[in-house]
Amino acid sequence: MMPALAIVRSTGDVFWPVPTKLQSSCKIDVTYFPFDQQMCLLKFGTWTYDGFKVNVTKLRDNIDTNTYVPNGEWELIKTEKDCPNPFTQ
Repeated sequence: MMPALAIVRSTGDVFWPVPTKLQSSCKIDVTYFPFDQQMCLLKFGTWTYDGFKVNVTKLRDNIDTNTYVPNGEWELIKTEKDCPNPFTQ
């Protein structure tokens, strides 16, 4: 993990922007190939603390795809962000 400074506010809120590079994979169903569509859901949270100790929130309203690398087999159609509840799973 790369070192990162935390921002501590007088309210007790702590913002710790940890630089992270993630790699993902999705299970696919090719039953209807080449007319299939796949959806890949990614969830981010903490395994260490519940929603009373950590509040995982979105920083921006849009998803930055500037570093997205296009693939000849995949087309990125849309991205969404949703933060309905504190992470408690």
